[in-house]
Amino acid sequence: LVGRFVLDDAGAVQFEQAIRTACTWDGTSDNRDGPRRNADALVDVCAFFNANHTHPGTPRQRPHIELLVEADTLDTTPTASTSDQTHVGAVTTETLLCDCVIHRVLRAGNTILNYGRATRTVPTDLFRAVATRDGGCRYPGCDRPVAWCDAHHIHHWQHHGPTELDNLVLLCNRHHHHVHRYHLHLKLLPNANLDTTHPDGTTQTSQPHHQPHKRAP
Repeated sequence: LVGRFVLDDAGAVQFEQAIRTACTWDGTSDNRDGPRRNADALVDVCAFFNANHTHPGTPRQRPHIELLVEADTLDTTPTASTSDQTHVGAVTTETLLCDCVIHRVLRAGNTILNYGRATRTVPTDLFRAVATRDGGCRYPGCDRPVAWCDAHHIHHWQHHGPTELDNLVLLCNRHHHHVHRYHLHLKLLPNANLDTTHPDGTTQTSQPHHQPHKRAP
């Protein structure tokens, strides 16, 4: 998506302050340039607003984004489309399926036979339990608080991963997409530390945000 817009002085101040607030740097392993970080910050601002607006919505004020997913693709590489037939790629679909409301729809050709019943992937009480344990985004080096985060299934939901405390961690919007896009392997340890293994085999460990970080010897 490429766009151009013009803001007056007051709008420019608000916009620039929001970008500065949302802009992150993940330490020496972050190789994004300035424009990329600004673009990611804008996405984070939008995702934060969608998750925390005051309009009617589901618990935790999750945004309403309607995607159509074929059930027989959930165990393989799910792709989706919006109600206006815009294609949504597998990585984005997989990420959104981590924490959403699923409506079952039965069809016979173009005729809808049954809408079924909504089932919530991560109930509010369970999300709060994960939030209490993690305290914010668990991606190594990220300090995003709970309000910026989604619940991520370590063993992916569409691959029959259970929706339970030991299979969920909090990830901010950007790192949630990053984990799915680059197929990072996450492992939650018994002490609640999280091992994140990258495609090159390197592993980073993060602690819940309420735990003090130990200094290297």
